Amino acid sequence: MTPKVLELGYTYLSSLGLPELARPYMARLADEINEGVSIAVLDGVHSVNVSRMESTGLVRITVPVGTRQRAYSNSMGRVLLAALSPEELDRYFERAEIVPLTARTVTDPARLRRMLASVKANGYALVDQELEPGLIALAVPLHDVTGKVVAAMNVTTHAYRADLRAVQDRYLPPLRAAAQLIDEALRSAPWVH
Repeated sequence: MTPKVLELGYTYLSSLGLPELARPYMARLADEINEGVSIAVLDGVHSVNVSRMESTGLVRITVPVGTRQRAYSNSMGRVLLAALSPEELDRYFERAEIVPLTARTVTDPARLRRMLASVKANGYALVDQELEPGLIALAVPLHDVTGKVVAAMNVTTHAYRADLRAVQDRYLPPLRAAAQLIDEALRSAPWVH
C-alpha cells in the first residue's frame, strides 16, 4: 500500500482520531458477532477503508486498510452517498463510472438514487453480492459532534452463512449499538471541545 493511498481517507479522520477511537468498539462488535468490521470514508467517487477489525472465525473476509471501492457498489459507500446533499449527489453521478462488478450490481442511476433515499430514511444499507459474489454487507453511519455523517461502519459476511433477512436481524442491532457508542465517544473526545 502506498503512502498516497493511506493518506486519502486519513487526512480528515486522523485529525479526529476516529480509527483509534473506534477500535475498541469495533473489536467488541467483531467478537460479539464473529464477523469482520470496517470503517470507511468517502473520497471522491470511492469509499476508502480507514479501519478494519477481522473476525476471530476460521473463514475471514479480508479488506485491508486503504482499500478503495466504487461507492455505489458497497454498503459503506451507499451510507456515505445517502448523506450527501442533492447537489453533491448530482456531482457524484456526473463523475462516477457506474459499471457492473457482479451480475447483481445495480447500475441504473435512477434506481441507485431510490436506493440511496431508502438508505437515508432507514439509516442503514444492505448490499447483496453487488461488490463481489458471495459477499453480503450491512453498514450504518457514524456522526461527528454536529450530527454530520463523517464515516460508515459495516459488517461483512458470506452469503452462504445467512440470507438478507437473517443478516439484517442478526447484525443490525449490534452494529447500530456500536455505532452509537462511537458517536458518543466522538462527541466527548477532548479534541472536539
